[in-house]
Amino acid sequence: MIQELVNLLQKHRKDYYEGKATISDEQFTRMEQELRRLDPHNSYFQQVGAPVIGGNKIQHNPRMLSLNNTRNPKDMLKWAHKYFPGEQVDIISQPKVDGVSMSIKYRNGSVESIATRGDGIFGRDITYAKDYIKDIPKTLPVDTYIDIRGEAYLEKGTQLRKGKSLRNMAAGLLARKENKEELSYLRFVAYDIIGLPDVRSEEDKIRILKTLMPNVITYEKIQSPSGIQSSYQQYVSQKRKDLPYEIDGVVYRINKIEDQNKHERETRHHPNFMMAYKFAAEAKKTQLIRVDWRQGRTGKITPIAIFKPVVIGGVTIQKASLGSRRKFELLRLEPGDIILVSRKNEVIPFVEANISKNIVNR
Repeated sequence: MIQELVNLLQKHRKDYYEGKATISDEQFTRMEQELRRLDPHNSYFQQVGAPVIGGNKIQHNPRMLSLNNTRNPKDMLKWAHKYFPGEQVDIISQPKVDGVSMSIKYRNGSVESIATRGDGIFGRDITYAKDYIKDIPKTLPVDTYIDIRGEAYLEKGTQLRKGKSLRNMAAGLLARKENKEELSYLRFVAYDIIGLPDVRSEEDKIRILKTLMPNVITYEKIQSPSGIQSSYQQYVSQKRKDLPYEIDGVVYRINKIEDQNKHERETRHHPNFMMAYKFAAEAKKTQLIRVDWRQGRTGKITPIAIFKPVVIGGVTIQKASLGSRRKFELLRLEPGDIILVSRKNEVIPFVEANISKNIVNR
């Protein structure tokens, strides 16, 4: 059972990084929580991203790690108190961009390579992106080696929107072998720089990045433990709506390098001095009216759940694709059932569960 769950998680992780996600972040998190309950020390939890299969690879040095994350405010306070036991903290908050992580290496002022995160050690070579993404300068006024890291994303108002999540679309564009012109719709926002001496804080990094890159992540200083929750709530209530890109949480970083070094800096999976406070997916109950079966252009027949209209994230939805007959049979849907509906990655209507029959969509 445990190995089957690990195999399923690895498949969904691979699909996610290739821009082909078929389940919501909430579902994926629930599956990881189940594995952690069954086998908390499973080697799966040390894996970063997904291995690069095919094509050229570029090595990351240092490794391009993932982020530790939580949706629990108590976890955030525990993390902050580990570095700052009192009522004064020195932390910065940044929006967690829901995009594709990238590393841009410059040597003697010119782009040497661009790579995806991959498995954190080797990423996929996408150096060609420099010819299309306007936020990536081909030259910089530096005479040494630097590594600038950030996220590639599609803006909320992009003309390419086709019903998929913007994150999946961005990953799909970067994976293209042909017809790369639409890569010009991508943007890049920088959030980290590696290779410069005498950098003493995360604020120093942001100040330097602003002199080099046209698009740099915004940040705020947090000076008290309670400020973590209040800043998070500001993003939930308003700030995330005002940003040009989609975000799935807020990243908190210990600001000063000397404070980061108070404890072991990293695990094999994530830096310890950073924590992502992720948003909970909005989901609502509604009543199933019927299930329609529709045939696509390729002949594939897909079940569509039709339900009483419900407003999620400001959008009224009343139908959701179930994806396959197997999913329909799993949920055992019948007219009149009470179902739980969300918008996967805040875009695609998704049936999370059949509440009437206590069945979760996995």
